[in-house]
Amino acid sequence: MYIPLDEKFTWIPREVSIESERIGGRLEAGNIVIIGLRDNKSKLIIPHPISNFIIKCFVNKQLSPSTQLRAGRIICMFLNYIYTQIEDDDSGEYSKLEEKGIRALELKHGANFITYGTYLGRNSETIDYWEKTLTRFYNFLKEQDSIDQDPKIIKKINKNGKEILISPFGDSVLDIERPNKKNDNDMTTLKDFGEGRLELAKLFINIAQTHAEDIALGVYFQFFGGLRVGEVVNLTESSLKPRGYRGTENKSFFVNIDDNQDKLFPNLKNNQYNQVKRPRPQFIIHSNLLQKLYDDHITKLEELKSKKKLKVEDALFVSYKTGVPISGPNYANKFKRVKKIFLNELRKERYYEDVEFLESLPWGTHIGRAVFTNMLIDQGLGIEELRDSRGDRSLLSAMAYLERRVTRKKIKEMMEKVATKIGNEEDQDDGIYLQQALTREQNIEIYNKVMSNWRGF
Repeated sequence: MYIPLDEKFTWIPREVSIESERIGGRLEAGNIVIIGLRDNKSKLIIPHPISNFIIKCFVNKQLSPSTQLRAGRIICMFLNYIYTQIEDDDSGEYSKLEEKGIRALELKHGANFITYGTYLGRNSETIDYWEKTLTRFYNFLKEQDSIDQDPKIIKKINKNGKEILISPFGDSVLDIERPNKKNDNDMTTLKDFGEGRLELAKLFINIAQTHAEDIALGVYFQFFGGLRVGEVVNLTESSLKPRGYRGTENKSFFVNIDDNQDKLFPNLKNNQYNQVKRPRPQFIIHSNLLQKLYDDHITKLEELKSKKKLKVEDALFVSYKTGVPISGPNYANKFKRVKKIFLNELRKERYYEDVEFLESLPWGTHIGRAVFTNMLIDQGLGIEELRDSRGDRSLLSAMAYLERRVTRKKIKEMMEKVATKIGNEEDQDDGIYLQQALTREQNIEIYNKVMSNWRGF
């Protein structure tokens, strides 16, 4: 059975400890980063000679292991990208790489990778660093006589006497798309967890169970129901429909989102972070994990009630220590603590590419809604179904997520559909704002469509 190259092997960076001989014959331990090729079937990782790039350009210049690691991640991302393009190539641009390996690497391949990073939503600072690292990499390969094409990298000496390399990727014939620096401020938050979104979301929730158990169920609602933080903290026990609208379905979970600020937070003067944007019924993707989180959470609430520690009747998300309803800011602080542990766990397990992606832009509680949107896109939902399932008023709200996931042709089709819909509305000024809320039947219909394709976990 044929196994695609990008599924068979994965390039990964590894930080390793070595002993080096110092003056006097004394051995001292130190850390360096190497690049390895992992056989995904056997899980065996073989150090690759390409590691000499890190050693020559970073270790020998006494740059820190963290700097080495960052460069190693980018090179591994680039090489993994090359493997994927070899498998998906219809243009013939990557055919020589399959035959001759890295010797056939050309500038256009690096240019395509830079454009790829732009499509992923990386900001201009990140893409600039990618370009500098690739420039060093191509220069190293040419000096080692490891590639056929001469990248013609110009070297200059700056005023501090340091040699600098001028990027060869500025050539207009390479047709690179870079982020607009003017838009960096608009790209303030991360829009997704990337292709591993499902497993990463599950890991995040599992960490919440251990380190912030009083909000773990809410975190699930965000990642698998798209709730905003204000919508989570406004939920009450009676808001939940854990067996569907009829109360008879074991694998159907809905919540009624309403504004309960007066009931839950009567003493707070500023409820800016506890607001509900759009009251609505909302489906939650059902799973065994959801059932466990729900059962554990309700059991804890019953325990607080029996001890008369619950400060507000019918409150759902409360501090397990005090029994006081958790406000938006308090929820966000707990979420931030989980995020820190989550990223540290990924580093510990050496998921360097995920860490690189997750640290490329800041993110907070709203990432759950973004991941939920991308999961729905994975299930094949169209723009109108996305709007309805997210509880949006506008057809355009989900476009920011679509633009990083689909081809230009698909985006164009989506935009044409939106434009047609607007044009058919009687009120042109308000044309993009359609129905205010889903009916119960519509909500169930979309839920069933999602769940029919969903892999249980």
